[in-house]
Amino acid sequence: MGILKNWENYKEDEVSYNPEVPIYSAKYQLKKSDYNVEQLRKRYNIPTKKSA
Repeated sequence: MGILKNWENYKEDEVSYNPEVPIYSAKYQLKKSDYNVEQLRKRYNIPTKKSA
């Protein structure tokens, strides 16, 4: 799942595993101020959902 800071502090929303590949998939609800979100946004062009 990569190297993420404070990974153990995240509450799992949805986690799945495919034993045939193997691939893990996880969804987490994070805030924009989260360290890992800030690092990902520095490296990749990740759009945010803006309220209307």
